[in-house]
Amino acid sequence: MKRLFSDMDWLKGLILFCIIASIALGIWNWMLAKQLDSVRTAWNRTQKDYSEIVQKTKQIQSLYEALDQQSDEDIDHSIYFQKQLTEFAKIPSKAYTFGDVNPRETKIAGKRRGQQTTVVERVVPIKFSTSKNDRLYVTREQVFVACYNAEKNSKRWTLQDLSMRAKEVAEGYGPAKGYPEELSDEWQIQDMKFVSREPVGKKK
Repeated sequence: MKRLFSDMDWLKGLILFCIIASIALGIWNWMLAKQLDSVRTAWNRTQKDYSEIVQKTKQIQSLYEALDQQSDEDIDHSIYFQKQLTEFAKIPSKAYTFGDVNPRETKIAGKRRGQQTTVVERVVPIKFSTSKNDRLYVTREQVFVACYNAEKNSKRWTLQDLSMRAKEVAEGYGPAKGYPEELSDEWQIQDMKFVSREPVGKKK
């Protein structure tokens, strides 16, 4: 090595520099080629999923807009409740569906004795799968977060009905199968409904 550098002149130095530079450029080119392949793969996947990406982007935008609509005005109930259940409570959106909201006039007791008020009542039923294959278990904290935020972030909606059963009960524990020593904090929601009431004739 000492002899190589002792006999080094500008021509040898130039050749050595070119060799090292070629190696470095080759490594750099190889790294760029790998990155380019990753970009091409991602681009092809994006092209296939473009329509779904656009749809999801619009849904995300709508979800954030829904959070700001905390007035008495109507908002899209599915967008609103999906935000409370999925974004805040971390319950997968595929685990539940929304039933039909059928507004109907009904009478409720007024503040004075014997007084009745006619209101338009809207009930949002949220249905969770009870199938053995895709049933979902949630924690009590998730249920609390979903219900608390749904009421806190809107002046309109109030929890009307909530029923759930422990995972062990859902899986058949009981007199025949026996009882577990203790229940886990895993629950299957059977029924969840939110209601809003608005006096008949109220201006929109």
